[in-house]
Amino acid sequence: MILNFGSIAGLTYPVRAANDASTQRAATGSLKVKVMGLKTDRGSVAFALFGSRETYQAMDNPLRGRLVKVRDGKCEWTVENVPAGEYAVALYHDRNDNGKLDTVFWFPAEPYGFSNNARALTSAPLFRDTKFVVDGDTVIEVEVR
Repeated sequence: MILNFGSIAGLTYPVRAANDASTQRAATGSLKVKVMGLKTDRGSVAFALFGSRETYQAMDNPLRGRLVKVRDGKCEWTVENVPAGEYAVALYHDRNDNGKLDTVFWFPAEPYGFSNNARALTSAPLFRDTKFVVDGDTVIEVEVR
């Protein structure tokens, strides 16, 4: 299985430029992403929020992203001022804080997950399987595997 997480390991991703259609919608609320199934307090979770099929499938240029330390077996990320629309989240538990998803023969060696708890078989799940709607304050849970 090849999972290309591209640039989601970075610390912070800026909001897209104002001419991007995905930022033209009115801000309606916040998005809280709770990570479930963490087995260690070591490391951080790299989060990425995607607002289109194209950027999600490429695992590149997320609307927002963050690296958050795991504390007491828990990790969550809250994004404020999220415009109403369809989104997808990809994340992984960077247990050794080396800034990348470690692999063994192209298979992930660190836990990862996607919104809607969509499963990855031979590659990242499709956007249609991971997308969810933000319309006001929204909370999602993502199980890492």
